Amino acid sequence: MSMRNKPEGVPTLNNLETNPDEIIGNVEVSKKEIPMTSEGLEKIKTEGSKEKKLELSPKEQEVLAEEGIADKEEEITRLSESIANTKTKLNEVRKKLGLPPSEEESPSTLSMRERLEKLRVEQESSEKQKEKNNPGIKKRWEHIRQISGENIEKIFKNLDIDTIEQRNLLNTEGSRLKEQARISIAMPTFGFMGFLREGRFRSNSEGGGILSTGKLQRFLSRFLGEERKQLKAEKKMGIIPKMTKEDPPIIYGALYDEEKPDGTVIYGQFRCFLKKDRTRSRTIFTYGDSFGPKGREWNTDFPIVWDEAIKARAAMNLNDDEYKGSYVEAQIMGGVTMEDIEEIHIPEGAIEELSYYNISEVLDEVSKRFPSVKIKVVPMGM
Repeated sequence: MSMRNKPEGVPTLNNLETNPDEIIGNVEVSKKEIPMTSEGLEKIKTEGSKEKKLELSPKEQEVLAEEGIADKEEEITRLSESIANTKTKLNEVRKKLGLPPSEEESPSTLSMRERLEKLRVEQESSEKQKEKNNPGIKKRWEHIRQISGENIEKIFKNLDIDTIEQRNLLNTEGSRLKEQARISIAMPTFGFMGFLREGRFRSNSEGGGILSTGKLQRFLSRFLGEERKQLKAEKKMGIIPKMTKEDPPIIYGALYDEEKPDGTVIYGQFRCFLKKDRTRSRTIFTYGDSFGPKGREWNTDFPIVWDEAIKARAAMNLNDDEYKGSYVEAQIMGGVTMEDIEEIHIPEGAIEELSYYNISEVLDEVSKRFPSVKIKVVPMGM
């Protein structure tokens, strides 16, 4: 468990233990001056009633809350890995003894399992509280929703979509997409395994992006100016988060069409699909990458929401040369946890190749904890 700085002004038991002379309110209490008799104890109690209550500032409260949440996430990751590793070792022993693998919980992991379940319940409670404390996200999304219809027309104008025939084709393609389009996040191996174990998707600045190697990713992200570009795009669209637990960094994905896979495959072969009912009303979209590829710097001028994003993807699909290398980007506000996931796609051969990650055991854990999440093995590149 990580050690973090405590906000100034928060006392510890060590202070009381090592400093016998304490100031309670404006009254100095010393063990030398007040004997530890019944009368002395009564005097301490009476004078102690004058003690001023310690009040933490909103910032200090936020710091303490963030520390507690981060500690829980670290312990969840540690326990999940420990359970998976123990299960693997036990099955290896069973194999040597000529016994089949066991799916039952071993006595050695029961206490860890109980602790893990308790932490996850607490984490779910924090997620629900996060939604209540998120008026800023709702306000940002609602603002984009109000201008989304106007923005899609501006996008069509930039794409030279102005004939009745083009509109009819868009409507036909849009009707198909409306039934099957989903929000997806493509990720590489390290990002995917981290997500499975931690239960939370990390943003690019946290090491969850295409490089997904923690400190190296953060260094390269800053070195290459990606963070600066990202913040510039988010500011332009008016969706900059507060970077708190309730309002965390934006998670980037895309509007996915299974019939016409797009350019997001470059970000990784593993793919998670999000539940529409949990994420659609806090997701913003842009026609193409929000970094603004050369010749299309206008895309962040016209952010849109779900209904208009379907139309934007329909327009992209009608240009065969474009959709293969591009995508309708999704900017998901409020973070992404395992509770937001509907389906996980794993490329063929990945489970065997990643056996040293204990991926089978980790996926078993996910299935037990989130039985509604579908896990599928799909052809490479889907």
